Amino acid sequence: MKTAQQIIAQLNQFTGSTTLYKHWLGLKYTDGIKYLADEASCYWLLDAIFSHQQYLRQSKRMKRKR
Repeated sequence: MKTAQQIIAQLNQFTGSTTLYKHWLGLKYTDGIKYLADEASCYWLLDAIFSHQQYLRQSKRMKRKR
């Protein structure tokens, strides 16, 4: 298992993405995010962030309808 410092050092290498990955909630993420989720075993964090993004999208739609 890599240390936090090693993961951070590797994350600095990601400056763009050739591939976009699709989360099961429909949002997309980059190579750097995939690397972080794989190395830190934190796909749960993506679930939490993306679930709130869905909520924010719905809230914005509701405000526009008013």
